[in-house]
Amino acid sequence: MKHLIYWFSGTGNSLAVAKDLAAKLDGAELREIRAGVPASIEDGAETFGIVYPVYCWGPPNIVAEFARRLTAANGTYAYAVAVYGGMLAGSNATLKRFLGERGIPLTASFGVHLPGNYMPLYDVAPEKKRAALYEKENAAVERIARAVRSKRTTRIARNLGLLGRYLSSKKYAPMMAQIRFAATTFTVDDTCTGCGVCARVCPVGNVTLASGRPQWDTRCESCLACLNWCPTASIQSGAKTKEHGRYHHPEVAVAELFRR
Repeated sequence: MKHLIYWFSGTGNSLAVAKDLAAKLDGAELREIRAGVPASIEDGAETFGIVYPVYCWGPPNIVAEFARRLTAANGTYAYAVAVYGGMLAGSNATLKRFLGERGIPLTASFGVHLPGNYMPLYDVAPEKKRAALYEKENAAVERIARAVRSKRTTRIARNLGLLGRYLSSKKYAPMMAQIRFAATTFTVDDTCTGCGVCARVCPVGNVTLASGRPQWDTRCESCLACLNWCPTASIQSGAKTKEHGRYHHPEVAVAELFRR
């Protein structure tokens, strides 16, 4: 059985889940969702999954755009794995709708809870809490792998009840329409060394270096890869990040997210 796993990740959570899932699905092939990536599931693939982080109670713009141009043969088993820091809400239902526009039924969906990484709002979770979530992720991925191998149909994975439905159906779209301008909040400290990591991890090429310092355009995904992977914590977003830590998944190396 040929398995394809598409992933998008800023700080490594979704990539870690995708890698762990691929290890449990013999012959699974990992494919990164980036600007310009082909969006056609070729013949011979019996299953494909989309592993993605939840932004503003739904899929990131780049994942939504990918789903809205995707093609797949009839009968291909499609599933989604939403990785969330707290509010899964109705994110999978939104992705199901996008795939439905392409005539692709989302047969199964899942949620995996991992540490949040939105440093403009909160600090890094305590080590004990992070460790507990990593442990739960292992069990969750095993359950997902069993479902995929048997091509099981599941209900849409969601949380927050009616509030989650409201946030995903009413608040998601207008907030995501403004996301590409999110980088207008970024500033750079004098501690910046001009190493260029921020530019290399940006999934949409929104960061460039000018005179050794990062500059941002208006194609931001708000993944915060530039902020969280900066080796000197020189990138700030608002007043709180200078006092907050930085987060990335411990089992993902920064080079795995470098733009190709």
